Amino acid sequence: MRGESDAVDVPIPDNQVIDGDPLPPELNNSDRHLIAYDKDHNIAYELFNVHRPAEEPDNQWHADSEAVWDFNKNSFRTPDYTSADAAGLSILAGLVRPEEVYDQGIITHAIRFTVPHSRNQYVYPASHQAGVNDAAAGPRMVNGFA
Repeated sequence: MRGESDAVDVPIPDNQVIDGDPLPPELNNSDRHLIAYDKDHNIAYELFNVHRPAEEPDNQWHADSEAVWDFNKNSFRTPDYTSADAAGLSILAGLVRPEEVYDQGIITHAIRFTVPHSRNQYVYPASHQAGVNDAAAGPRMVNGFA
């Protein structure tokens, strides 16, 4: 996945939360997503399988995949490229936020959700699949998210 990553420096805050926190590292064995959002520039940095410096021998942040999303542009990943999301899409863009539900009462974007199994196909705007070759296995990576 590293060859499919956007290799740029990520501005990770000191108090950054990793998907699976606050479990200790030995119990935090989920996908370990990390999303750092630069509000001033409207850019999201999304990482997969992230490990803190204290968890690594070289005392550096490590991740298996990095995708940078400039929300000022209408762009997508290269076909067949993954991201921190297996479908090759932005995680942040598909999350439902409290203000959308409680204040606005409407969600006007694709919603990200996960399923236990998916097929080994994707439909644009997704750019990647992470499933199995079985039509009964579940949905394709489609309509933005699987």
